[in-house]
Amino acid sequence: MIYFIKIFIVLGATIIAGSYLFHAIVRDPRAITWGKCSLILIGVIAVFGNIWIIYLATAFVCIKLVEQEREDRILAFFALFSALPLLEFWVPFPGINNLIRLDQPTVLAIFLLLPIYIAQRKNKPKTILLDRLVITYCIISTVLGFRYDISVTFWGKSVLQTLLYVWLPYYVVSNSPGNIKNYLIALSFGGIILALGGIAEWFFSWKMYGPLARHTDGIYVSPIATAYYFRGLGLRISTSWFDPIAFGSFMALNLFIVSQIGRLGVKAGWRSYLICACLFAALLFTDSRGAYLVFIVGMMVVVYYWIKPGGMRSFYKYTTLTAVVILFLNLGTLVQHDTSGSWLYRYNLVINSEHAFKANPLLGSPFFRDDPVLRATMLQGQGIVDIVNSYLAVVLRYGLVGFVIYLWIWWEAINGIAKRVSELERRKDPRYEAGIILLGSVLGMAVFIITTSSFSFLGKLLWLLVALASAYIKNTEIPKKTRTGVSTA
Repeated sequence: MIYFIKIFIVLGATIIAGSYLFHAIVRDPRAITWGKCSLILIGVIAVFGNIWIIYLATAFVCIKLVEQEREDRILAFFALFSALPLLEFWVPFPGINNLIRLDQPTVLAIFLLLPIYIAQRKNKPKTILLDRLVITYCIISTVLGFRYDISVTFWGKSVLQTLLYVWLPYYVVSNSPGNIKNYLIALSFGGIILALGGIAEWFFSWKMYGPLARHTDGIYVSPIATAYYFRGLGLRISTSWFDPIAFGSFMALNLFIVSQIGRLGVKAGWRSYLICACLFAALLFTDSRGAYLVFIVGMMVVVYYWIKPGGMRSFYKYTTLTAVVILFLNLGTLVQHDTSGSWLYRYNLVINSEHAFKANPLLGSPFFRDDPVLRATMLQGQGIVDIVNSYLAVVLRYGLVGFVIYLWIWWEAINGIAKRVSELERRKDPRYEAGIILLGSVLGMAVFIITTSSFSFLGKLLWLLVALASAYIKNTEIPKKTRTGVSTA
């Protein structure tokens, strides 16, 4: 018990410091409330270590501390969904071995978002192509997942999990009329808290979030969360429910958002530079090289819109596209110079997946990792074939049918935001600034997941970003009469 109280003291200090630092920048009193919620939940885990008490504490902070207005609930979800370890827990049910696997983000969604979902369904909100693509992908991936187990109970659990993990948060966020900039700012709250916690883990060479989760009875804790990996600058950190690579991408995403927080209407001053330094340090200590792509791609988007519309902007765009094509065509030669072997593994993974793909190119297979060619060529020390490419994982698991829909989702999100930003920029509507940050975030993550798997850790964050894209497209739609008036003026 003393050991976990020590963890609570250290993590509690990072939560308090992060909350007040965030509040000093955005001047939003909700930041203090979110900090109190995080502190209570971490304290309950440290003291009790019982999953049911943790769920009761989660219900308490969601119902009693968070304001019950729709906007406050959604903002609290963004701020708190990364605050705790994953806490994967199989809920028992009479006659069924396990009803559903719950984790903390899902529990938060049930208490914070489910009431909003019920109210929204009554109002029948507007649906766009992106929404229809997401629901199509949910149906296809769930039905194709039935091949893993033909029992009716497994099918029922699969449907329930898809509804809670993906559709519930997506539907509520995508149909929210709130200001997108507030959601991005709320997301960065969790990033700041975890950055300070990660720096503390690195400084003391002491894993805290993982052992805190293992302290809870009856839950599954990934070995990655408790393992001590030392590489490069020291302990390779991974806090909350992230592995090191996913945590690095979350830090890079928040580094991009905070570095551009002035565009979101926040006059941060020197404190924003301090937060950026903390986020960069946490990113550095993850030793995740691919995660930098999120920040780099995001900044490339910012530079593009910084250039005045015209010839120079077009030159920048086509020069960048040409450089990407050249790099892609010469990828085989470039990876041969990778001394770490990380990028070479990813390149060989794509090449050696051809046999598994041809086994069922249209619908894929849930057992693709058992492919003899993959196991003969790509088996790692842990005894697994690590599919460190989200797009490749989709095409192997769900075939070309699932892959086309998945790729279409990202295209529709990116293209839809870009169109809205261009329209709002021409009209000098200030909402285009938030669109630039959202576009950089979505495009950055879309590029980054080429280098990692997104099924277990990153999936929740990715679907939230796609939901924000849908909300932005809907909320910034220009009425047809106004468009006609502008075009004929």
